[in-house]
Amino acid sequence: MKLSRRQFSKSIIAGTLASGLSGLTGLTGLRDLFAQSPKPAQANGLSGPSDLLAQSERRKHDATLVGIEHGPIVSNSGSHLNPHSDAIEDYKRLPSSDTPASALQGLTVQHLNTRTLISKRTVIDEPLLYPSDRISGVTYLGDGTLLVVINPDAGSAKGAEPSRLLLLNNKKSSDGWEISGPVYVSNLSKDQSLDSLCLLRSGILIGMVTKKDGTGPAHVVEVNPGTGAVSFSNLVSLPADRRFSALAEASNGELYTSVFRSNGTTELWTLDMTNSTAIFLIGLTSLSGCSSKTCTNVPEITPWYHGLQSLIVTPSGQLLAHGNLEYFLPDSLYAINLGTGFMTEIDSYPVARVALSKQAG
Repeated sequence: MKLSRRQFSKSIIAGTLASGLSGLTGLTGLRDLFAQSPKPAQANGLSGPSDLLAQSERRKHDATLVGIEHGPIVSNSGSHLNPHSDAIEDYKRLPSSDTPASALQGLTVQHLNTRTLISKRTVIDEPLLYPSDRISGVTYLGDGTLLVVINPDAGSAKGAEPSRLLLLNNKKSSDGWEISGPVYVSNLSKDQSLDSLCLLRSGILIGMVTKKDGTGPAHVVEVNPGTGAVSFSNLVSLPADRRFSALAEASNGELYTSVFRSNGTTELWTLDMTNSTAIFLIGLTSLSGCSSKTCTNVPEITPWYHGLQSLIVTPSGQLLAHGNLEYFLPDSLYAINLGTGFMTEIDSYPVARVALSKQAG
């Protein structure tokens, strides 16, 4: 049988995807997320990861995630005009070039159900962030409060300021959010910042401390969300020549983190809090040239370049990653095969940081 060039390319893509997914079936939870339906595959076209999700038997293993991102500009002091104002067409009405930039932004909160891929996006219209701020971590506290850590960009005018915490409580009686803070993080040096929050099953809140530019040495620390105080005692100090980020705890107490190497590759490590050690687990890979919807060329399994923003463990035990493959924006959500390190894209998720939600969204 003769194949056209287009048909041949599709057969190669399908074979590559099948080989990448074949190792996923033995992983608890992931089998339910990605098991294909008994219907025969379509002869024309490739079923992407999002199609596999739609056909899977995953009803008992869904999870709701919460993602945080910058919101719209809600305050412009210092005579700056709203960029959507009609006055911007009249240069005579614009502020002088030496007017300080003082726009403030709100927050967006986006819940995503991993079974239905239905998302719900809400906006907090309060002046909480400067455009140069980075959202560096998010987690839920035991009382259901959403905790967000924010860092000023090291190169910005506020780069010398400490990390700060915001506490967000979604009020049940209305659509509004109750905001507490900011609480400024203490006990860090001027060149350090707090990143990657994670509430452990023991009730201890931990985070990752690195230099403000993301370089090591990195430390896993205990954080007091009420005072912002950071404690370095009895936790883990990590190799100084690697960039560590993201923290997630499994139900068995396994603590995961990601490592971005100087050669651009990304690895998955585990942290032993009892013995204060960090252990390499596996290198991460994915299909280059593919997103959840399309493939731009004939893909091949390659190392994951670009690091990760967040790690999440679902109630069924599936490890998820949030980030973007190099040159593919925005960020997406991926399922990680702990046996092979292969990452399968679930869906686009354009937020800064992600945590497992304690609310229905």
